[in-house]
Amino acid sequence: MSLNKEIESARLKIHTDSYPMSIGELANLYDDNELDINPEFQRLYRWNSTQKSRLIESIF
Repeated sequence: MSLNKEIESARLKIHTDSYPMSIGELANLYDDNELDINPEFQRLYRWNSTQKSRLIESIF
């Protein structure tokens, strides 16, 4: 099987866990300086517009 076919197959097998937290709770963490949104270990990889949009849609 080619690498591309393996990747496409693996995409269908993604499992996720959820953490029940409201947007308000997340905002409160930010307001209380308990949320580090700019850690020093931040990776160089940046999301493209489509990935950002999918994150926002998943929150809704």
